Amino acid sequence: MIEEDILEYCNNKIYEYSGTGELLFEDGQKFDCEFVAFQMKNGKILFHAKRCRSKIQQYSSPKKGYCRASFVGVTDKKYKISGENGLIIHIESVNDERSITCSFEILNVQILENENKREVHFGITNFEFTGNECNERILTLNLKESARISIQKLQAYKKIMRWIKTFRSIDVTCEAIFNLSEEKFENTIEILDNLLYAMSIARGTKIQWIYYEIFDDKEICISRVHSSSRVTKVYSSYNLIDPKDTNSTKIFLENAKPIFGEKNKLVEPMRELIDSHLDSLIPGVYLETKGANLGITMEMLKESFIRTAEKDGINKENILTEEKFKELEKSIKKCIKFEVKEKEKRALMYKNLKSINRRPFNTLISDFCKEINFEVNEDQVQLFVKCRNKLVHTGNFYCRYATEDKERYPQLKDELSEYRFLVDFINKLLLKSYGYKGFYLDWSSTEGPVCKELV
Repeated sequence: MIEEDILEYCNNKIYEYSGTGELLFEDGQKFDCEFVAFQMKNGKILFHAKRCRSKIQQYSSPKKGYCRASFVGVTDKKYKISGENGLIIHIESVNDERSITCSFEILNVQILENENKREVHFGITNFEFTGNECNERILTLNLKESARISIQKLQAYKKIMRWIKTFRSIDVTCEAIFNLSEEKFENTIEILDNLLYAMSIARGTKIQWIYYEIFDDKEICISRVHSSSRVTKVYSSYNLIDPKDTNSTKIFLENAKPIFGEKNKLVEPMRELIDSHLDSLIPGVYLETKGANLGITMEMLKESFIRTAEKDGINKENILTEEKFKELEKSIKKCIKFEVKEKEKRALMYKNLKSINRRPFNTLISDFCKEINFEVNEDQVQLFVKCRNKLVHTGNFYCRYATEDKERYPQLKDELSEYRFLVDFINKLLLKSYGYKGFYLDWSSTEGPVCKELV
């Protein structure tokens, strides 16, 4: 069958299982089946059931893509296996037998019945690093207020990294290891998720876990969980901190404390803006689209800054207090009513009145830079705003329109130069938002990254 051919052809697997079990549709239909299931390098989980025989007399084909499915079974190696939150992709029937292909969000594999849990290993995608132990194979991190974490390269790390860089792909490069005698398992995922965002900033590419394994005190794997709901992205080469610089990587990751966080936990808006910035660095996307996305990232930074200040009772968004502006608004409306006779035009002007009380975008950026102790030339802020405005409002880079500024700023030499200026500006804001001081890679030059110090 077609699905079997596709599954056999696929060489993009990291784990594969086969065996027998029961497939259950959410509408109550049940099937005994033989199966093959695997997780791909991008995290997706595919499941193919063949020789499916319905366990109820009346069979009605569900709408694929709309009917959820679950699965329980046993692998050929006698592992217990179950799939959760499955989505039906394809059903093919021949006489009384059917083949059914699904994708699952979660695949649980119980290898041994053992409650003695010693370590948990998370499979991490696309993280490039130089370790500080065991011939540079292991990077140890002592995070504040949490247990020690070891990040260990896979055996084929060098080949995997060459493949990822060459084809801009996704693959597991290493495992993050927690000792469960030092940290409760329930805490490890939250700790790791926060760390992965810091790792993603340091490398300028989305870094994610897609499976974890539990080991006992004899270093035997007793269970494995695969997840396809973790968002992965193709490799980007815009490292903010040099992967070869072990010391700077450790300093950043061990001391990363985002300004928009709560008790060392990232607040959701900060996670969203980091993801937005990482999307601006992905290869294979139009430069104008990535540039406009950088403008959106800055909007999100500005909004987080304003809302954080509000929690402290400080209004960063408006020039006057709401009470004072309401008094002024009455006088302005009287003038408008006297000068503008058309009712419709007056109504439109009234709607725009509140905007004159808002502080300019460049002023908010300057204030944000001061808040995170980032020293920046006011000229650079003004240039960033001009570039951002053109991209957001016209979809084009400012360098296409600039005349006098093009002679004044080398960043406006061409579209790539302008894009890299925007990337570098936000890179530094993100690093400083995490309280980082140290060496970083400046991408503003089209000739390649230059190592500089951020103070």
